[in-house]
Amino acid sequence: FMQFNFFAAPRMEIWKSALSRIFQRPFWGWGASTFEKLHIDNNTNFKIPKQIINATHSHNMPLELAHNFGIPLAIVLVFTIVFLLFISWKRIFSKDSDLRNSRINKIWFSSSLIVFISHLTDVTYYDGKISILISILFAGLRCIINEKKDNLKRNIKPL
Repeated sequence: FMQFNFFAAPRMEIWKSALSRIFQRPFWGWGASTFEKLHIDNNTNFKIPKQIINATHSHNMPLELAHNFGIPLAIVLVFTIVFLLFISWKRIFSKDSDLRNSRINKIWFSSSLIVFISHLTDVTYYDGKISILISILFAGLRCIINEKKDNLKRNIKPL
């Protein structure tokens, strides 16, 4: 039986490496595309040689944003997405909502939530097709939030 140490996992080592540099430059970050070089440089300066984990990014979107552009930007963007998810959840799943029976809205919300959660453990946003899909999903959530306002302006009843 083999024991697994969660904190010694490669992903945790990458996150520790990112956090150490985030705290060195918390407001401005290190700049775009600097993670790989800084990660290798910081992890080869040990007196005891250890295996260097080759990583081109931090494998966590909030950490990636904070590392590259600073903590303030990371907080603003993550808070905006969480707020968007929260408000759309309230609009779709509240008992008095006219959108409550809309399966497409529930599926849309679920897809957006899965994308958000998956970016806590890996950053697939760098693939162009995926970044366009993510932008469409979050824009759709914004449309779901504004749906009732738009329908009231046009006097349309939802399906």
